[in-house]
Amino acid sequence: MFGQQARAVLEGDTVFLSAFPDGWKITAAGCEPRPEMPYRCDVKGGLTVRVLFTLCVVVVVGGLAYFTTIGLLQR
Repeated sequence: MFGQQARAVLEGDTVFLSAFPDGWKITAAGCEPRPEMPYRCDVKGGLTVRVLFTLCVVVVVGGLAYFTTIGLLQR
């Protein structure tokens, strides 16, 4: 732990966390150490992840609304 950030080394994974007003949150996961370089992480938090998550939710909700409407129209 260093200030508002921490690294957790788990069996088979390394994750990075940051402290927020509502608690600790994972900011990067699937991280692998590299000699004399920063970790390489498969998943990183931030704006990109939030935008992608929001788009996924919109697509799922839109799809459900579409199929519900089609189902109701076919009755």
